[in-house]
Amino acid sequence: MQKIIFSIVAFLTCANTYAQQQTFPVNGINDNRHTVFAFSNAKIYVDYKTIIDSATLIIKDGYIVGVGKTIVIPKDAITYNLNGKYIYPSFIELYSDYGITEQRTKPKDGNTPQFLSNTKGAYGWNQAIRPEIDAYKYFDTDKNKAEELKRIGFGTALAFNRDGIVRGSGVFVSLADLKDNEVIIKDRAASNFSFDKGSYTQDYQVH
Repeated sequence: MQKIIFSIVAFLTCANTYAQQQTFPVNGINDNRHTVFAFSNAKIYVDYKTIIDSATLIIKDGYIVGVGKTIVIPKDAITYNLNGKYIYPSFIELYSDYGITEQRTKPKDGNTPQFLSNTKGAYGWNQAIRPEIDAYKYFDTDKNKAEELKRIGFGTALAFNRDGIVRGSGVFVSLADLKDNEVIIKDRAASNFSFDKGSYTQDYQVH
């Protein structure tokens, strides 16, 4: 049976419901609804060696509030029957180039300084500023690297082009062994920046 990895951060540390304190005023109508999700009929790993078969996982307002075989599903819960699929506890790799084809600049020709951008098109003067790069457009699953990450506890990754100062948007993906389009959880998940201009070859002058 195909295994689907659900990334659940801090799987064991959120066993009880915690009241969320409001520290800032709400600009508009305050929404006090509580969202409850129930994942039933699943094989759930509660730690690296303990698995509960035909179990149910309850998540309320982003916190795990119950897991087990005899869990009572709240009436207002949004329920998913997983039909024997797996739920694993895992970490999120937030700094990764997993599955990303690098978008690096070509080396400059000759020994003269480069002051102008070599990037073709209507872009700014600094070719290390690349907000237009969307990592999901260059994403390709890598089974071997995914297995390596899963062995050390990761279930998902935020992958992006690790070159330049402004590095465009990152893609949030599952490390499941599925097709490229099936593992993308969010295509534009984060904006990425660095103090290192990377492979870009421009020289700078301050006037």
